[in-house]
Amino acid sequence: MRWNERRIIFSFGYWNKKIVWYTTFYFENKLNAKSIDGIEYIEFEQKWQDNSVDFLCLRELDGKVFQYDEKKKTEFLRFDKALKVQQSWVTSENEYESLCMMGF
Repeated sequence: MRWNERRIIFSFGYWNKKIVWYTTFYFENKLNAKSIDGIEYIEFEQKWQDNSVDFLCLRELDGKVFQYDEKKKTEFLRFDKALKVQQSWVTSENEYESLCMMGF
């Protein structure tokens, strides 16, 4: 099943968008599918207000979104639609807590 054939839970369906992040913003562009160790990810480019650029590789599986960490050569949980308010999760670098869930 292709990305655009199923219910979108983490903005995989948008090609270009502007994200406001605290006191800055970035433009995110959906690039192409990218295979890493036989797993298909979608690559995104983020162009920040200060002109820096980041790339991320994301994939969705069973309502969870995973991000591939190219430096550590592993993936981590970025989002889980089953999370409840005030439930926390840990990535390879940060700990997060869900404060609200909108649209699910």
